[in-house]
Parts: sequence; C-alpha cells; structure tokens
Amino acid sequence: MLPLVLALTLTQFPEAEWRAPTTSPAGLTPPPLLLPTPRERYLEATALIASRRYTEAVEVLTALTQIQPTPEAYAARCSALLGAKRPAPALLDCRYAYARKPSLTGALYAQAMAEEQLGDVAAAWHHYTAYARLRRAEAPHRYRAEAARRAKVLLRLARAAPRPQGAPPVAAPPVEGVPAHDPCRGGAGCPTTPGCENDLDCDGAQRCLEHACRL
Repeated sequence: MLPLVLALTLTQFPEAEWRAPTTSPAGLTPPPLLLPTPRERYLEATALIASRRYTEAVEVLTALTQIQPTPEAYAARCSALLGAKRPAPALLDCRYAYARKPSLTGALYAQAMAEEQLGDVAAAWHHYTAYARLRRAEAPHRYRAEAARRAKVLLRLARAAPRPQGAPPVAAPPVEGVPAHDPCRGGAGCPTTPGCENDLDCDGAQRCLEHACRL
C-alpha cells in the first residue's frame, strides 16, 4: 500500500514548491554544489522509500522540513513513517499536510491508513470514505476504489464486533456532505444517478450511494 501513497504524493509535488536556500542556517552562503537543494533532498528521500529504507528516509525528510517545511515534505515523511511502522507520528504529519494543502489527497489516504493501524476504526472509515468520494480530477479511480473497499471492510468488522447487551447496532459515522440517513432502510432501495453504476463513477453534487447498500 505504501507505493500507492508514494505515487499519489509524487504526482502532487510542483516544482515551484522547492526553492534552493540562498543561505545556510548560520547565515552563510553555502558553497555551490555542496549543499543539496530541497528538491534533491526530496528525491533522495523518495528513492529511500522506494528501497524500503524508511528510517533513513525519515531522517532526510526531517532535515528537509527544517529547511523548507512544505506540506509536501510532511506528506512524504508520513509515507516513510508508515513504512517504518510508526503510525502515530505519521498521522500527525499527514493530518498537517492535508490541512495545509487539501489538494494533497494522497495525505488523506495515508491518514486513513495510519488511523486504521492505530485501531481508530471510526476515523479510518471516515477518511477512507471521504477519499473514495473525491472527484476524478482529485484522485485516481483505482485508489478511490481501494479506499471504498477498505471502508467496507472496516464497517463490517465494526458491525461484527461483540457489543454490550442492549447496545444499538453499529452505524456508519456521518461524512460531511453525505446524508446521515441509511438509504437502504425501509425498503426504499438505493438512490442512483442515471448512468452511474457506483459512487466512484459519479462527479458533481449528486452521487449515487449504491455501494452503501451492499455493506
């Protein structure tokens, strides 16, 4: 799953975000070719992640955030921390990156992964579902489909977990912009948009909720 998150992050790094520093932290002009540029540090980190050298990637990205604390750098470090099996700090990085720059949708997916690893099923379900309902222009269909699949698995696990006697059934947490009611109850069927087989194929305000009926 980490290659997926890394691929999402790489496609969202504009060159303009990376500016070579004109001075070192001590205020001295660095010798040419001796100090890696932020872009070079980032590329080094992504190569380390691809090689599964996650701890080294975290070190490089931590140094990068000291020079240029862009949301993209934190999103990349989130991926490295997930690979290093450190979901708690990864969650903080992804949450920060996505809050600073919502167009980094890969950080939203990685946030859901970190929450799932930490056992926060409700939060993971919420963010997987939010990612699955992004528009095509915001996230690739392949990854939205995987997010929808993970959300279904988590909801099934939550509903199958033992509950205290008399406790109400587990319901899906509400998601912003999505009706809180269950469209599958009362025999009303599932509302669909013409020509839409599932919500991942629909854009715009009206999206069919057919997948919710199969949970």
